[in-house]
Amino acid sequence: MLATELSNYYAEVKKHLDCPQQEKERLLCEANRLLLKLQADDPFLDYDKIAGFFGEPEEFAGFLMQRVDEKVIASYEKKRAIRKYLKLALVVCLAVVAVWYVYYTVSFRAGPQVKMTERLIIEEVSNDVKTSNISDDMGGFQ
Repeated sequence: MLATELSNYYAEVKKHLDCPQQEKERLLCEANRLLLKLQADDPFLDYDKIAGFFGEPEEFAGFLMQRVDEKVIASYEKKRAIRKYLKLALVVCLAVVAVWYVYYTVSFRAGPQVKMTERLIIEEVSNDVKTSNISDDMGGFQ
């Protein structure tokens, strides 16, 4: 029972740690060492006493984050911002390609079809009915 509650507590703490995965693991190992020292002093320790000692998961995560180097946090936030903007750029590019594709396919289906031969033939297709206008090289439409 205590192990399950502690696992849930550590999972909550891990959610609130805003640092790279390696640092999260290091900080949680450090928290485990603190817990083992606490259990050595009091072998009948229960979850409520542990939570009372460590505090709420958000508070304990803040305490652990104070032990992380500022450079590590800065580089992590920079990488996370770059990933965020790359994802946004990808979504914008996909949207542009989708709009272009729809415009391209609709514009060729709706417009008249022009074929270049000895005579100019313009065929307009609407609702499966073909109408043709044929003109001579220098003449008008018939």
